[in-house]
Amino acid sequence: MKKILLLSLLTINQFFSGYSQTLLSDIRPGLDGSEPGFDNAVQKGGDIYFVAQSDATSSGLYKTDGTTGNTILLEGGSNAYISMILGVLGDEILYIAGNAFSGEQPALYKTTGDPGAGEFVIDYNQNNDFLIAYPMHIVMDNVLYFYGAEGNTGYELWRTDGTAAGTYLVKDINPGIESSILFTAEKNQFFTELNGYIYFGAAEPVNGAELWRTDGTEAGTTMVANIDPSTPQIAQMGSNPAYFCTYNNAVYFSAYRPVDGRELWKTDGTSAGTVLVKDLAAGDGSPTNLMEHNGSLYFSAYYPDQNYTLYKSNGTAAGTNAIRQPDNGGPITAPGDAFVSFKGKLFFSADNGQGSNIWYTDGTAAGTNFLPDTPDAIYSYPMNLLATTNYLYFTAVVSETDFNAGVFRTTENPNQMTLLTAQTFNANNNQPLWLVNECLLVRGDDGTAGEEIYTVCNQNTQPLGLDETVRTQLSAFPNPCSDKVTITCGSGAEQITGVSLYSTSGNSVRLPFTQLNQQQIVVNGLSTFSSGIYFLTVEVNNTPGLPVKLIVE
Repeated sequence: MKKILLLSLLTINQFFSGYSQTLLSDIRPGLDGSEPGFDNAVQKGGDIYFVAQSDATSSGLYKTDGTTGNTILLEGGSNAYISMILGVLGDEILYIAGNAFSGEQPALYKTTGDPGAGEFVIDYNQNNDFLIAYPMHIVMDNVLYFYGAEGNTGYELWRTDGTAAGTYLVKDINPGIESSILFTAEKNQFFTELNGYIYFGAAEPVNGAELWRTDGTEAGTTMVANIDPSTPQIAQMGSNPAYFCTYNNAVYFSAYRPVDGRELWKTDGTSAGTVLVKDLAAGDGSPTNLMEHNGSLYFSAYYPDQNYTLYKSNGTAAGTNAIRQPDNGGPITAPGDAFVSFKGKLFFSADNGQGSNIWYTDGTAAGTNFLPDTPDAIYSYPMNLLATTNYLYFTAVVSETDFNAGVFRTTENPNQMTLLTAQTFNANNNQPLWLVNECLLVRGDDGTAGEEIYTVCNQNTQPLGLDETVRTQLSAFPNPCSDKVTITCGSGAEQITGVSLYSTSGNSVRLPFTQLNQQQIVVNGLSTFSSGIYFLTVEVNNTPGLPVKLIVE
């Protein structure tokens, strides 16, 4: 997509005091920049972990807490190459590393996050086999599942518990060197979990690309349903299920069959219970970006003879409808664009035929509109939406004539939309924003240092709208989590006295916890919450502490 946003769209304070961007760390001095991989970054406790290029031939694993002087090289050096972060498992970061100049093939490593603490897990150098992984993963029962390959197989489903013995191929679904992986969804919607099974799409030569599930064992990895019964010419032909989302004790997804096209489906884990929810449009409805919000399922799909727009579903055909039709002032969405929960509503980027903007919905036609109240012509969607308790952040190009992308924030009030970065700064519109401690981190370029990490915050105030009165550092693992999470807090002089979980809309619930010792607790029962992003606040000595971003799967 083109990246242009007219200045007249916003009520802007161009140089809002205390909120201009600041270079956090010049990892690779000069104009080339280290190009930190924010789209492959992970968060553990109060740190963001990412891969960046330290020079022309090397890359390293770094972490930062968002404050000046605290961006640290953990692993990497001359000619070392950290290719990607695989994910977070418990208190460890799993990553892939090798050394192309010495002939060292990529292998799996792990680290607890201390400099030089990287630990070799397993390689595949025997018989010229080697591991390459894709950064699509899901954690279930303290095991991380991902797509990997070795010399004798294509890209298949693997599992690891962080040990050599516990890292292995789950099943060679597409036998031999061919791959079963389907590239038909955003990487964060390749998998979902329901009742002890992981659901995903996989290709094999007999039935083609169909719906599968696994309990983590080879015997327990089976096809759920052959949605497209036609004979595939190649393994990658079939229903190609994608965009998985768990909602109301079922798995919802997008799938194709010749009689309907690509439409909305659901499954209870059985072949008979795998059914079409609704034929949204003649041809393809193409539902994407499925998300549960406030007890309903939301997604983007094609509205007949008009355009892509926002849908809401309760899981039935009658209860699956476009919220507001495009020809009636409704949003025109782009397939795959993200939704975020903010202030009890769903916010997203969309167009109304005259220009793109930030939209919101409460699930009703009357409650679906855009900010500000009157449209201005703009040329691209705002990108990288990130919600905190009180503010929504995003990136967008500043004006029709100034092609530099900036970082903006808004409240529900259209008159409180603010440009936080100078117009001379160019945020990378294709890389997500990150929130760590009190700071918003953005990958960008100010024209002097290349693409590096910049912070947009005032570290002496509370710029992100989070009520923070105690600066105690917390660590939460596993994160993402599915049912329980362990919280480690502060020093021996501090006592944990309470735990609250805040949704991104600001709603909170008090959680029960088990005290392991003076600095550590276990919080249970998170499986009762919808999947999404939350802020976990721990009271220390009866005072609310620093919120930790917690992802519940």
